[in-house]
Amino acid sequence: MVAVKLMQNWHNLKMMLFMRLLKTRIKVMKKLLGSLLLGARQLVATFNRYRDDHGIAITKKLFDEGSDEFHKAANLAVSCINDHKKYCQKVLCNAMEHVGTDEDALTRVIVTRAEKDLKEIKEMYYKRNIVHLEHVAAKETS
Repeated sequence: MVAVKLMQNWHNLKMMLFMRLLKTRIKVMKKLLGSLLLGARQLVATFNRYRDDHGIAITKKLFDEGSDEFHKAANLAVSCINDHKKYCQKVLCNAMEHVGTDEDALTRVIVTRAEKDLKEIKEMYYKRNIVHLEHVAAKETS
């Protein structure tokens, strides 16, 4: 009987320590995510200010600067930060518009955005292409 009681106490202690550790991790993650969101908002404000000051979006300027790898990467990063839904919609269009579907890009967008905003991305895709994403994806991948 004493051994059972000791085992229960040991189990309760482990659970209590685990819960305390988990709460600490959650607090750290919330703080980190809050900082990331604030940083993204500041970047979008900077991009908007650039457009107001120069009369052209920074993505168009980066695209016009040349086609070297740095400008392409910077353009992609800015596009994704500025409007990630529009960026994902463009990735989906590019993945399925040519002969031979880019299944990696298609899978990456659908899987990473499934729980967040895939519904809105599908609506944007439909507005741009007048065809439902599900129909095109099913046709292209089968």
